[in-house]
Amino acid sequence: MTIIDKIENSFGTATAIQFFPTPNYDREPPVIVLTFDKPHDGTEGYNLLLDNYKDKNASLVIFKKGNNIDISIVAKDTADAINIKNLNFDSNQLADFLTKEPKDRRFVFAVGFVSGGQLNLTATREPFSPVLLDKYEIK
Repeated sequence: MTIIDKIENSFGTATAIQFFPTPNYDREPPVIVLTFDKPHDGTEGYNLLLDNYKDKNASLVIFKKGNNIDISIVAKDTADAINIKNLNFDSNQLADFLTKEPKDRRFVFAVGFVSGGQLNLTATREPFSPVLLDKYEIK
């Protein structure tokens, strides 16, 4: 099994994706969170993504498919693509993100889970090291 297969298998249990623009880019970057039902789901994939694609100038491609979204994380240097399909999303949240965030600005890609109606980011390692992606595009 390739590293891409392992990441896709780990991320394949994600149920949704959430988009959070930043109020002040000088203080904190925007965040896109892949959400899961359980606290540690997705951590293996996240750590593999961090280890193998941290410095690859990767970007996020968002494909709107009716009521769901598919995403691909694409490494510029190698053209490797990690695909995650059928994610739920809030169309108002996405529209707000697209309005406020330039497509060519770096952002944090994170994993998390919802508990009691609250989104919690999953700290995959101590100290936590975020995956930064260079840009996004929507198709």
